[in-house]
Amino acid sequence: MILILMGVAGSGKTTLGRTLSERLGWPFFDADDFHSNANRAKMAAGIPLNDADRVDWLTSLRELLVSNAQAGHSLILACSALKESYRQILQVNDDVHFVYLKGTREQIRSRLEGRHGHYMKPAMLDSQFEILEEPAQAIVVDITMEPSAIVDTIIKELHLMEIKLPSHNFLDEHQIPYTRKSFPNTTEKGAANVAHALGFSERQAVKTLIFQVDTGERVLVMLGGDQNAISGNLKKAIGSRNIQMAAPEVVKETTGYVIGSIPPFCWQPEGFRTFLEASLVNEPMLGVGAGQWGEEIFITPENLIKACNAIVVNLTDREKPVI
Repeated sequence: MILILMGVAGSGKTTLGRTLSERLGWPFFDADDFHSNANRAKMAAGIPLNDADRVDWLTSLRELLVSNAQAGHSLILACSALKESYRQILQVNDDVHFVYLKGTREQIRSRLEGRHGHYMKPAMLDSQFEILEEPAQAIVVDITMEPSAIVDTIIKELHLMEIKLPSHNFLDEHQIPYTRKSFPNTTEKGAANVAHALGFSERQAVKTLIFQVDTGERVLVMLGGDQNAISGNLKKAIGSRNIQMAAPEVVKETTGYVIGSIPPFCWQPEGFRTFLEASLVNEPMLGVGAGQWGEEIFITPENLIKACNAIVVNLTDREKPVI
């Protein structure tokens, strides 16, 4: 699915796009980043763009959507898309959905006057409203709603929580049984908080952690939500004295997911090592995340080991030797 957040400057497209990206685990693109330097300079000077200025811009955006659609990738795009003719260019298939962030001129002018460092000046707002053609086919949301409420509305309207994520598809393709459960997106980040929201023990809420080794290798380590790895055990298991938690940007680069939404399977390249804390094998079910905040996969330890080719090892107990 391709989700396009449309509306005049200052309607909240970028903020909501990034929030949706975190919720759904889909990549986010801002159409402003695709403008030419000439277009940016023109807008910075307070000169509205005309249709001729937008041709190359819209062509670049269409190419982005087509390439992702052909690859079967979902994405979120923040784009003004003010005219129906622009939207027709972006409607590359039936899986493109527009969300119109609607607000009055006064509401949006107030927002723009408080925003610094952006090339879109408040004085240019009139030109945007003059060419705005409100869409006949779109989800319409009121920008005065809280951002979290807007995101909830979009997800509900498009039934996005029913969509299968890459982690679900991976398990289905490998015929590995699992159960899907959802929890409120307002839940505070952390495995223990997810456990509380879904009514199971903290130990059953698996933390997916990425470590990096001085050799350049990156490994995945799974612990219960109430557990912390013992450094010595971890170093013995991984086979290096020089290991550290990967930085958020390294995690994103390695897994394709932000911290807090990493599924422990479906993204690993060949040879990527994964470790599971040995005590978790005794749990009846484990919640392991799905790649989207608000969605949890429940799976037996045996099937989790099968899904991610995990090495079972003692990471938390000082009394037992490393397995």
